[in-house]
Amino acid sequence: HFASKFHGAARALSGSVVYVSDELDHHDFELLKKLVFPNGSILKARCAGGPTRDYLFIDPVMNGKNLLKIWNLNKFSSMIGAFNYQGARIWPLKEGAENTLRSTFKPLTITGYISPVDIDSIMDIAGEIWTGDCTIYAFNSGSLSKLPKEGKIQVLLSTLECEVFIISPVKVTVYNSHYFAPIRLIDMYNSGGAIQGLLCSQRPSGCKIQIKTRGCG
Repeated sequence: HFASKFHGAARALSGSVVYVSDELDHHDFELLKKLVFPNGSILKARCAGGPTRDYLFIDPVMNGKNLLKIWNLNKFSSMIGAFNYQGARIWPLKEGAENTLRSTFKPLTITGYISPVDIDSIMDIAGEIWTGDCTIYAFNSGSLSKLPKEGKIQVLLSTLECEVFIISPVKVTVYNSHYFAPIRLIDMYNSGGAIQGLLCSQRPSGCKIQIKTRGCG
């Protein structure tokens, strides 16, 4: 399907199960590996995915200028998906939208911004030793950034392109000498969903960080 990666990323953010409706011998196994473990289990987010507050009252499909942003939570990280529906064949752009072409398909490149403040419940996963900073890992580009809570990064997407960001609060040890932010399986859309437990034992001489995970890598 021409939009299979688009739909796969959306499914990873949905907090729901993964359905596969491909015909026999037409499966995209490289895509499925980003969603499903070999034993058939998935990295399911904690909640039902929802739109970010800054995009609640905009039209992410037909106004020709906005992305759709969806957020969700894991146990120790969060995730945001940015999707560009604008100019897709299924929905024509509204009258007056820039670069409107009714008879042919023309991709539109849309600019948006991703920020830790887009996650409504980020304090639920940040814990007591949160610095206010976050690491942001972009799945498709492979980029890794560190931002303050109010910071933001730019994302540019063409029609039917998407990006999935794992946002992990940076934690600091009591003695302010070690900083860390777990990300985990970077070859799966919801990489942070693999982290099941996190324990930090601290003393003046150093600290020990133990992470319980699913999957390998």
